[in-house]
Parts: sequence; structure tokens; C-alpha cells
Amino acid sequence: MTVKFGEMEDLITPVISIDQYVPKIGEPNETVVVAYEVAFEQPARDLSNLIETDVIESLDVDISQGPNADGKYMVFVEFERNKDLYKNIVGITKIVSNVSGITDWKFSYYKGEGPVELNDENLRSMVLDNPERYVLQYSTVAPETIEPDAEEPTVESLQRMKYLAGLV
Repeated sequence: MTVKFGEMEDLITPVISIDQYVPKIGEPNETVVVAYEVAFEQPARDLSNLIETDVIESLDVDISQGPNADGKYMVFVEFERNKDLYKNIVGITKIVSNVSGITDWKFSYYKGEGPVELNDENLRSMVLDNPERYVLQYSTVAPETIEPDAEEPTVESLQRMKYLAGLV
């Protein structure tokens, strides 16, 4: 089914989720999941199909198996964590804007306090587009691998960071 301009008005929540779900393809340091919340299952399927057939390249598009706690369905879009990430998120959101009529988007993000305005500046400061920086910022190094009062990381902690970054 083809979705028409404005056809999903009042069906999509104007707050999207970025980096808050575990990807199906790749690891969290390699893949970013963007999620849109949709009121009903069929419009979620239609939105998923629209995004899947768009020219903006994504790794995967899927919908939730069932409704969330609010009774809404999630449309998940996976993107590679790379230099095109911000452009891809904004591009897909523009497509969703065309069918929903939403012009003022906000996003929640991994480790974020709450929704913030969706704009280039906020995306760049709150969502990491570099896999190595993601690992360094969010990896959890076991406390026993860190020597007390050590000024530099131990060999074990550096090896763990390299492993998590996919460098070894």
C-alpha cells in the first residue's frame, strides 16, 4: 500500500528514540536503532514499508511483535554508525514528516535525561557516529582489570576496549 502525504496525521508520536534499542544487525557500537512510535499495527506496517522502499539507505526496517506498554507499535530503523548517520536520521524523519504532518520532532537517546529537539547540533552532541568512540565512551571495563591508583589503563583493560571496538 502506498502512503499518501498527511495520511498518518495523529498516528505517529513526535518523539523518536535513537540508540535506545539493541540492533538486530551488528553490535551497538556498529549500528544505531531509530524507533518511531505508531498508534496501530497496520499504519506501523505501512510506515515500515515506506521507509524500506525509500532512497535513504538503512540496514534494516522492522516493526515490533506487539504493542508496547502504551498500546503502540514501534517501527525500528537500523543505520550504520558512520559519517552519514545524522544525514540519514534527518532524511528518514523528513519522509515520516511528509506522511504524518509532524514538523517539530524531539528525540530521546541512550543515556539521555529526556527528549530534546531534533536538530543537527543536538544529534552531533548527543549521538555518536563513530564506533570506536562509542566503545570508549560506553564500554564497561570490569573493575578488577583496573589497578588501584593506576595513572594509565592496564593491558587487560586496553585489550577489552579493543575487543569491544572490534579491533582484535
